[in-house]
Amino acid sequence: MLRIRKGINQDTIQEWNRSLLLKELRKKGICSRAHLAKLSELKQATVTNIMKDFIDWELVAETGLLSGNKGRRSIGLTINREKYRVFGLQISRKFYKIGVFDLAGHQLDTVIKDIPKHPDVSSVLRNMCTVIHDFEKTYAGYSFLALGVALPGPFISSKNRIALLVGGEEWAGINIKEALEKELDFPVFLEHDANAGAFTHMWRLKDAYQHQVLVYISVGPGIGAGIIMDNKIYTGALGIAGEIGHTSIDVNGRHCSCGNRGCLDLYASTTALAEAVNAAYGRKGDGQLALQDIRQMLQKKDEICLEHFTDVCRYIGYCIVNMINTINPDIIIIGDEISNMLPDLTQEIIHAVVKERILPELHDSISITVSRDEDNVILTGAAIVAINAIFENPETYMPKHRTDASGIHP
Repeated sequence: MLRIRKGINQDTIQEWNRSLLLKELRKKGICSRAHLAKLSELKQATVTNIMKDFIDWELVAETGLLSGNKGRRSIGLTINREKYRVFGLQISRKFYKIGVFDLAGHQLDTVIKDIPKHPDVSSVLRNMCTVIHDFEKTYAGYSFLALGVALPGPFISSKNRIALLVGGEEWAGINIKEALEKELDFPVFLEHDANAGAFTHMWRLKDAYQHQVLVYISVGPGIGAGIIMDNKIYTGALGIAGEIGHTSIDVNGRHCSCGNRGCLDLYASTTALAEAVNAAYGRKGDGQLALQDIRQMLQKKDEICLEHFTDVCRYIGYCIVNMINTINPDIIIIGDEISNMLPDLTQEIIHAVVKERILPELHDSISITVSRDEDNVILTGAAIVAINAIFENPETYMPKHRTDASGIHP
């Protein structure tokens, strides 16, 4: 039940109640007003009034009659998937993805574009906006409310910029939110890509994670962790909590551009795997094996690829041991590019390392899985970032209430 504290005005309470009901309705899919009142512990009259606003704004739709207790029937409610849209944008070192999503988080369309080596970042950002404008024309009958962006890190959320991107140094120092909002007619929200992946798994688990600590470990060109505690992403002071790719696993190891030595990124990322395999085969320049080639070789049981892949999985296991002893999570999910290679072997190696190196009581209380469903998980998480912002204060994002930068209603 909502506890009202001194100094909190009625408008703030109204925002909290609206947000609470939208989130409960999203989790349940279809729900009656009476059941929403029970779930939220709000008075039924409060729920009814808020739902009237949501229906007027076309955020929520009635779905017909539901069967209830003692044969009673009530009108079902659900998030309206037919009126509003949001964009998700995933930026990686070598590509970007843009997707169109409804407010229930379902992906409706997507485009993938390559990013060249040593890009002109301003030009890349303008191209992203062009793709978004093209989607707006394609979906001209819908209202677009926001854009969520998933970025590789370390990402400084307070400054809306990437602090360091190994192999993509041109992105450092660019205020990405500001650059995109100059070209778009709706707000932009930024998040670390591992946090975005964590959001997606949190949404899919629904109530299963409710009182648990969930960690999503993204193992791709870089490595990061999204940490969910008390139903919220733990971000730290500057927003870079979970930047495990720059934790050291060898204090005298290779020098990293972040200033540290022996960073996990240099040993356990898919970039590190590709570099190790190419070095072992003496492949250089244009003759280098791409990650897709290595994936196929792994599936054919290539011994050299398997040797280096095993090393990568062991390093991930060592990192997970440290995370278990540091934050004591209930659920760890490993995803991104690594999960699309040999997920069964990945899980086997990681479990063996973890079991060997932690207390039995800890091992028995934790779930560690390699995700088998990683298609567009980070992109979906980017869209969820935007949807969550809308659900926090829905009235602000409705077209008739939204203002432009000058404060004038559009």
